[in-house]
Amino acid sequence: MEQHFNTTKNYDESCAHGTALMSQTEECQLCKGDTTEEAACFALFDMAKADESAEKGVKLITVQVPCCKKCRRHYQIIKYVPTIIGALICIMAIAALSVRGLYEYLAAVFFALPIVTMIAMLCVAIAAASIVKSMLISKFSKTTHLNIAKSGIDTEGATEIKTNSAISCPVFSDELLSD
Repeated sequence: MEQHFNTTKNYDESCAHGTALMSQTEECQLCKGDTTEEAACFALFDMAKADESAEKGVKLITVQVPCCKKCRRHYQIIKYVPTIIGALICIMAIAALSVRGLYEYLAAVFFALPIVTMIAMLCVAIAAASIVKSMLISKFSKTTHLNIAKSGIDTEGATEIKTNSAISCPVFSDELLSD
């Protein structure tokens, strides 16, 4: 990773090109606490910075933050695991209702019961995914900064575009973006 941090441009010069490196350290900036791990990649956050020379007074920039494998894994688990769990519940509901005997039994009780059952299982899938996501955020927020706006990382006046979420949505890159 060492070769990625040899940039001499300052924050304002980088912003002129649409990218900014928040730290030139080789340590992860997303780890919480005193122990930080060595950065293995970069978390890329889309942010906005006030700029009077821009057409609408705001310039969009990509902020690059050094990130370790553990923090990257935390973000990816929060992003994908709830979706997978919700999809699995939906697949199980479709599979169960595909069994002819069960479908006919439900239809014999009430003609719309198979559809009502499927809708109920979709609601269960959404609720399960939401609960799992909340639990993962609670667990991982103890060791990882999940929201860059609330992390204490100096963004030099840039604000995150998506601010109404409990977690930021970075894209990860193994290489530093060039200006």
